[in-house]
Amino acid sequence: MLEQLITTVLTYLNAGGYYKSAEEIKNAINVAQLDLYKRLRGNLVQYAPGRPSSAITPEETNVTADAISELYNVVDRPIQGDDRIADLSSASVGLEIDLILALEVSYLDNPSEFYPVNIVPDNQFLMMKHNPIIPPIKTRPLGRMLASSVYEVYPFQGVDFYRGRVLVLPSQVDFTFSDNGGPIPNINVIQGISWSADKLDNMVYGTVANLGFNLSNGVLVQSGNAMNDKIL
Repeated sequence: MLEQLITTVLTYLNAGGYYKSAEEIKNAINVAQLDLYKRLRGNLVQYAPGRPSSAITPEETNVTADAISELYNVVDRPIQGDDRIADLSSASVGLEIDLILALEVSYLDNPSEFYPVNIVPDNQFLMMKHNPIIPPIKTRPLGRMLASSVYEVYPFQGVDFYRGRVLVLPSQVDFTFSDNGGPIPNINVIQGISWSADKLDNMVYGTVANLGFNLSNGVLVQSGNAMNDKIL
């Protein structure tokens, strides 16, 4: 999709008599990616686990989740020794985690079974950890956040694997141009785009707007806003 996106953007630029370098187009695409991601992710103030969008209805939640599905990932890592810390950042090589949507653990006595960790605030964690009536058990583990992507889990004895469902930021695109004697150069993709082909229109309009390319009456910007509204 990245090559198609760049070709479309260059076609618009050439038609309007605008000339931009590969670096300028690259930066514009990366900003457009992040803008689209933030729009689909929703307002973090209204975030709830398992639902990264502040959707009003279940139908809107499902549509948003489908629209951002390219950026859902599952990361995992085995435990080393008697470690009670789940550091998902060390499991996400090449990915930049934005949200932890769910954390699960498995134990050595049943390694194929993963149990969801109930993540609670620090003071609640300390109180519930020592609850004599309903203590945390392996089938009902307890956790608290220590730092971004880092959690403490209890009970930790016998933990085999940590597994997290995460939402990651779009990968930064990278490419170069080489001359082929025509108005559209050869596009040499180094790092592709995170989005699927159904987001092409959104990315074209967002990229062109970020390049400061104006058409009379702001046709492209208006079209881009309409496409962004349509996706939701």
